[in-house]
Amino acid sequence: MDKEEKKMKKKIAMILAMALSLTTLLSACSGTQAKEGDKSSGEKTTVEKSAEDKHTDSSVGDNKSAAQDGGIVTISWWRKIYNDVQESEIDAVEKAINDYIGPKIGVNVDMKAISGDYESLLTLGLASDEDIDLFWTASWDLAAACKNLIQNNAAMDLSDKIKNYPGLWGAMPESIWDSSKFNGKYYWIPVYKESAEGYSVVVPQSVIDKMGWKDLQEKIKSYKDLEPYLAEAKKKGIGMPFLFHADFGYQNFSMDRFAPLNIGRVCVVDLKGDTKKVINLAETDDFKEYLDTVYKWNKAGYIPEGEATREYQVIGDFANKEDWGFMIQTTTPLMEVTFPKNYNCGPVVAIKMTENWIHSDSAIGSVYGINQKSKKADACLKFLEVLMTDPVVADLACYGLDGVNYNRDKTGKVVRVENDDWNFGTWLSSSIATCSLLASEPDNKVQEYLDFNNSAKTYPFAGFRFDQTPVDAVVAAVAAVNDEYWTLLNQGFLDPKKALPEYRERLKEAGIDELIAEVQKQYDEWLATK
Repeated sequence: MDKEEKKMKKKIAMILAMALSLTTLLSACSGTQAKEGDKSSGEKTTVEKSAEDKHTDSSVGDNKSAAQDGGIVTISWWRKIYNDVQESEIDAVEKAINDYIGPKIGVNVDMKAISGDYESLLTLGLASDEDIDLFWTASWDLAAACKNLIQNNAAMDLSDKIKNYPGLWGAMPESIWDSSKFNGKYYWIPVYKESAEGYSVVVPQSVIDKMGWKDLQEKIKSYKDLEPYLAEAKKKGIGMPFLFHADFGYQNFSMDRFAPLNIGRVCVVDLKGDTKKVINLAETDDFKEYLDTVYKWNKAGYIPEGEATREYQVIGDFANKEDWGFMIQTTTPLMEVTFPKNYNCGPVVAIKMTENWIHSDSAIGSVYGINQKSKKADACLKFLEVLMTDPVVADLACYGLDGVNYNRDKTGKVVRVENDDWNFGTWLSSSIATCSLLASEPDNKVQEYLDFNNSAKTYPFAGFRFDQTPVDAVVAAVAAVNDEYWTLLNQGFLDPKKALPEYRERLKEAGIDELIAEVQKQYDEWLATK
């Protein structure tokens, strides 16, 4: 298949995926061809392996129809990217990877970098027998989210294989592997990055200087401590004293007390109570107290009206104006370094609001999976082992070609070519411990990430996976109520004296008690296996 045909295939698939329902497409679509020579002709073949090769070659030993060329197994590798990349660039990087790994591990990759509606294209491709062996996804990636692909039997169970690759297994702590499990099984290979969740507020240094504030990190420990600073910022002309930025709210301030199960918004475990019991956050006094406080902030003008209409979703649109005081953000390693770089603003101070927590989804914010139907699992795992541990392969995947997509400074750090299309981040590609540092990153970046992960606490339900199938309709009904109330309540746009009782009643009508009962039942069953 030539380049124009490949481009046309992507465009047609995109149009079909958007225009038709997946159910219709599954009956109408058939698998499309990969590059010429990649697929097997159907003849049985073998790959010679040395006696020293300790890997269990499921793709070659058990099913000898893998596509080969002189002992090389070629795998189809689907990757997500947030911008379009020229086919010539993809081919050049693919060739460089293959020239390096082919002689080392007997594997080549057919790399497909897909922008736009990656989730629908991947889901469609897996369902319709597209030539996909290895693919990227995440816990949050809509239709292609990890749990959905497992429920659709699209991801391979790697439990009997993964530990046969000691380099890959050792590329991250065992706690990360364990928190990525579904039903006690390993389906995913996490991309090792920050693997815990917590929240901080960031404050522009220019605002701190203007206000004459001192020792904020020692004085501010919870949302309640913010109020006098918000009042002063408003009084002295700061246009937006507090920003939520997204659909953030009480759950982002209260993770140290109420551990969210990420089910129906309000299903939580009280860390100061019975951690084996699931409760309704909306019924707690703490939630009501927060709502009263944030409503007062809103009425005082501390929260801009535009938050209600998601006007401040894109941080880069306003961050450099520095007309804001405090903004709640997900805590990341080196936050005070990365925030100004990412959003083109001046220095900031980050103030922790919560500890960092490992939970069921925190380690799978970026993962690789292997197609359940692939006959090349061994080749995929061999490739992942070098991708996660070999800096040459990791840098090619993340940054592209040295001298073309990036250059190196005197210290060996990466300097991206301005306006270059190759925009895969480390978090989309390989381990933060393996990729070279960017020139803008400090020398201690890797250690900061290791310290961040190693110091994180673990929720008692890390590894628990809820199967919503028995209560699908209830989950949908509760979600509809949350769509109407959650963000507006949590950001102070609704008077809790009236709206909170309404919200509680609507949740009950939607079946929240039934949902909590089902979560409790499954949580009890999971706890019994521990």
